[in-house]
Amino acid sequence: MDGVTAILTTVMTDFAEGSVPATAIRNHNELIRQIANEEHLTLVDLERLFEDVPEKAAYFFRDKYHAKPLAAAYIGKQIADALAQEL
Repeated sequence: MDGVTAILTTVMTDFAEGSVPATAIRNHNELIRQIANEEHLTLVDLERLFEDVPEKAAYFFRDKYHAKPLAAAYIGKQIADALAQEL
């Protein structure tokens, strides 16, 4: 589509490392990275950007996956920063 640029993101969570959900998300994120690389698309790697953020539990509801407002603001800022570099 003309005038449309796809920007991919990985998924960030607070699942325990090595758990089944964390492994599934990590595999999903690797596929997203691969697609971004192969298709030369911009990638906002939320998973890697989020690795060093302290108190991750504050960003998610009890399911450790769905974003609270703090996570939504964080994600929005990361995407905005990436868009600013693209434009």
